[in-house]
Amino acid sequence: MNTLFLLMAEFNTLNIELSAVSQKYFGMSPATAEAKANACKLPVPTYRIGTSQKAKRCINIQDLAEYIDKRREEGRAEWERVRTHKQRLI
Repeated sequence: MNTLFLLMAEFNTLNIELSAVSQKYFGMSPATAEAKANACKLPVPTYRIGTSQKAKRCINIQDLAEYIDKRREEGRAEWERVRTHKQRLI
């Protein structure tokens, strides 16, 4: 399956509000995600559509899809490494 297309089906927009994904994809509350975004400490870039500080902070859907795919590959590589190591011990 294509992560980008699945995210497009879920959110139906290119600009996803940070608060809509903070818990599900980053494991943190919207307030914590907002604070980390202000400090540029999230794993994806964020931006505001408007110029006001009150404008909602967003993430581009492509950036989120790439982040999810990267985390999947990292997890798979770790799984392979551990699995290979355990097989050597048998």
